[in-house]
Amino acid sequence: MNSEKQALSAIKDGHVILHNTDTVPGLACSALNPKAISAMRQVKGRSKEQLFLTLCADIDMVKTVVEIPQFVYPMLELSLNVPVTIIYQHAKAATSSDKQSIAVRIPSSRWLRGFVARAQLPLASTSANVSGSPTPLSLEHVELSIQESVNVVFEKPIDDAAFQGQASNILRIAGDCLVWVRKGASAEQLDRLL
Repeated sequence: MNSEKQALSAIKDGHVILHNTDTVPGLACSALNPKAISAMRQVKGRSKEQLFLTLCADIDMVKTVVEIPQFVYPMLELSLNVPVTIIYQHAKAATSSDKQSIAVRIPSSRWLRGFVARAQLPLASTSANVSGSPTPLSLEHVELSIQESVNVVFEKPIDDAAFQGQASNILRIAGDCLVWVRKGASAEQLDRLL
């Protein structure tokens, strides 16, 4: 079992890790390192047209990758408790984006937010499956080809993740409002804000 120190070192060195998230097992690397993004595309079997999610530790880190419209702030506050991914129209900086749009999520797990903060940079993230294959709900169900393709398998369980094994909600900014792309865990709480 690899340690957090090894996982953080791998990310900083431009490698891909396999880890638990607050939803489903994920692959992660630096969102700011083009070589790391390319390596994660290879592990995932994903084309350049398909973008990765960007995980941020907090609202301040989100501000480093996108301009946040004022009406989005209440949803960002809610994302501290419910997994919410927001697709913004333009990225400031992140190679996980095509600069036309970028999907950003602050994890609902306090521990995972801390992990991203300790990485000191936004993380490109995706579910730990080969593109087109079913999404595994736990690390032990991740395909062997994925496990063997990453530099570090960080098996730390996330004890404060109420939505493990469930998909995040996805919302997209459309003009001056947020619209649904996919309803996920505890979506009714988001409906009340929309």
